[in-house]
Amino acid sequence: MMKYILNSIKAQFSRGHLWIVTKAIFSFIGLSVTFLQALEYLLPKEYSQPIVDFCKGNLKYEIFGLAIIVFVYNWKRLGYLWKCRSMEVTIEIKCCDFFKQEGSKLIQFPDTFDTDIYDKKLVKKSSLNGQFIVSFFGDSIQELDQKIYETLDANNVKSSKNPKLKGKKLVYSIGTVMHLEHQGQNYILTAFSRMRPNGNSSMSRITYTDFLSALWKKLAVINVKDETLNITVFGASSISGLPADFSYQDKLHEIIKSFLLASKNQRLCKKLRICMTADDYRQLDYEDIKSLAAYFDSHLSQLDLKSSHTERRRGVSFKPLLKGVL
Repeated sequence: MMKYILNSIKAQFSRGHLWIVTKAIFSFIGLSVTFLQALEYLLPKEYSQPIVDFCKGNLKYEIFGLAIIVFVYNWKRLGYLWKCRSMEVTIEIKCCDFFKQEGSKLIQFPDTFDTDIYDKKLVKKSSLNGQFIVSFFGDSIQELDQKIYETLDANNVKSSKNPKLKGKKLVYSIGTVMHLEHQGQNYILTAFSRMRPNGNSSMSRITYTDFLSALWKKLAVINVKDETLNITVFGASSISGLPADFSYQDKLHEIIKSFLLASKNQRLCKKLRICMTADDYRQLDYEDIKSLAAYFDSHLSQLDLKSSHTERRRGVSFKPLLKGVL
């Protein structure tokens, strides 16, 4: 709980939010001074002076109280919950600790499911899959590798071999998923990016769209064990190959849109929770998300996954569809 509170405080006190809080405090001081001057002018001194003295004597408490009000107001914006009217599906966007959320947790890996964080350092410890490996299999990575191989083999998941790779040589198709139960929690590992011979992962703009399309289809097949599926914004951190103008907000759009369109034809989960870090929160445009929700509430029945997929591959932007929604 304490970690969540600290994460929330960190999220709010970005440069932009500090400026908002500072402006609110100085505006309050300016209004207070104007109010007190008006009192002194309008009321006899014996009535106005006690009020002026009280306000001046408690100014620091007043400013502190105002800062708390502004903080609490912005705290509410650390999460957004939306239930799609045309489907029994809820999407929650939340600033939280990913690994402490209830429900299944989806973790992206390279298409080799590499787990090497120590020797060849093919997986960064700071990445989501790196945190997963360190937190739950730090001293037993071989156990994780064994579970991955056994699960993929038991489900007859096809692979190809690339002897040029630094780590694991078996390569799986983008969007491949596998269920892993560990310490009473359900985890879903997915092949997200392509592992290159130099040891770096990469992804193109088209591959991102293909990944989402394949992911939802394969999740429907393995049947998510919990009603809630927790994910992060795929590719939120810099990854080689994605264009610089493919922003965090664009990725969030793609995830929400593809999930809703896929959910029209097959049950994936009752709630999709998109977990943000404090840095993610600073990039989020809540008004844009509200516009997106309003658009889908009104137009989801008119959209289909195939046409949407084709438009995105052709480079057609989804943003113009949102103009004037709210």
